[in-house]
Amino acid sequence: MTEKSLRERLSENSGSQNAQRATIRLAKFLKLWKEVEEAFRDGWSYMDIWRVLHRDGEIDFSYSSFLNFVRKIKRRQLDHEKERTRKPNGAAAQASAVKQGNVRGELPLFGKETPPREPKRF
Repeated sequence: MTEKSLRERLSENSGSQNAQRATIRLAKFLKLWKEVEEAFRDGWSYMDIWRVLHRDGEIDFSYSSFLNFVRKIKRRQLDHEKERTRKPNGAAAQASAVKQGNVRGELPLFGKETPPREPKRF
């Protein structure tokens, strides 16, 4: 019977356990995210928030991991906002211009037809 070496068994075991732990930690963090976000908006630092959550046993991971989760979620929120507010370009913009009544498909220079503003005087 061929047995796996200790090294192989350790690497197989640790990979799956680490993935499970990371998933559990992320789930715990996501459950608390709205409260974390509200506390931060109220003026509390992430360190203060982490200390209370860690002390009360709601999370069991390091401050560094906590900050990584915060950054990850904030980055995703920012990417989502950018995607929602992204201006059309290329063929999509031309198709939009045609739908808006610009039969030649030319893109308007200023978005909607707006009169030019008076120059500011300093």
